[in-house]
Amino acid sequence: MRIHVVDAFTDRPFAGNPAAVCLLAAGEWPDEAWMRRVAAEMNHSETAFALPLPTPAEADWAIRWFTPLV
Repeated sequence: MRIHVVDAFTDRPFAGNPAAVCLLAAGEWPDEAWMRRVAAEMNHSETAFALPLPTPAEADWAIRWFTPLV
């Protein structure tokens, strides 16, 4: 698992809305309780979990969003 912090909605570093992005390994989604704990630990307004989809698929990634509280 890799977690990156990105600045969304901006074209400048250290501006915009910081969000955590967790890149998951291919396979099944992790347990939802675990994703909630990761989002709470990151403590950003949003944490995205990105799961690569098998090919062929209509999209390359599936994404789920969590906040620190929900």
